[in-house]
Amino acid sequence: MLNTITATNISNRGGEETPEFVLHLLQDGKPIAVVTNNGRGGSHTWWPHPDAPSGTFRPFKDAFEAAAAVALGLKYENGDMVVTGFLYGAPDAAKAASTMKAELAAYGM
Repeated sequence: MLNTITATNISNRGGEETPEFVLHLLQDGKPIAVVTNNGRGGSHTWWPHPDAPSGTFRPFKDAFEAAAAVALGLKYENGDMVVTGFLYGAPDAAKAASTMKAELAAYGM
């Protein structure tokens, strides 16, 4: 599932405690979600992309979180960590998960 997810319209603005950004997630090339973080700490904010068909966001988000949990194995915020991998330039969510797994390993996590 993660290899079908890409990001576009990435606006990375630095941030104070966490990355401040806005990005759009696409599934199979179709907009599905918008993810943001205000850069002041805390989790990312997710909502349906305005062009996503009604009723598709929640099943997507649940499946994304489940796939991210398998890829990373963290207790919390697996999906947020994968999204952060896009800020490192990963081309798809599978590569983003690999990037973040390597980052976590470097910090002994």
